[in-house]
Amino acid sequence: MKKIILSTLCAGVLAVPVMADVFDGNKEGFIVGIGAGYSLTDTHIGVSSKNNYFDENEANSGWATNFKIGYGFNNQFSVYYENDVSWFKLGGVNDRFITGISALAMDYYIDENSPWYVTGSVGRATFSNFTDNDTLAKGIGYSVGVGYEFMPNITVESKFLSTNFDEDNIDFDTKGFNITLNYTWY
Repeated sequence: MKKIILSTLCAGVLAVPVMADVFDGNKEGFIVGIGAGYSLTDTHIGVSSKNNYFDENEANSGWATNFKIGYGFNNQFSVYYENDVSWFKLGGVNDRFITGISALAMDYYIDENSPWYVTGSVGRATFSNFTDNDTLAKGIGYSVGVGYEFMPNITVESKFLSTNFDEDNIDFDTKGFNITLNYTWY
């Protein structure tokens, strides 16, 4: 027991200088971010069978959320894991649906002192019935966008988010426009 306590204390003392540089206000190093905002999502479903084809489009508005964790290589460029999600209702159904991507993403600031940046991601897409906790489809997706850091650590971001799910005879995809307010620790 004494060894465990001593080891924990030593690790804590050694970690203090390392942790002091983690969230130092410099975009270089470890980053974590969260965001929430508005989403406008268009869903397209096409089902084909031997003799007919069903095709339907529907636009829905709702919430947008995102989470990121990664590394800033310098004050201009960072790479991270991102989870970008749109929350909405479909038609007359009371269930809440979500579509989004878990992706490899990046931010690139125009220059070190610019508040403007571009962002993009590509990864695994899912479409789920959140009410029933049921994943309905899996596929691929991507996002592209632009952001503006109007205060240190606080950004507003607008993104185009696209997902595509192909099953045997079903063509299903979503296109979304998300605007989020984000806070990033760096």
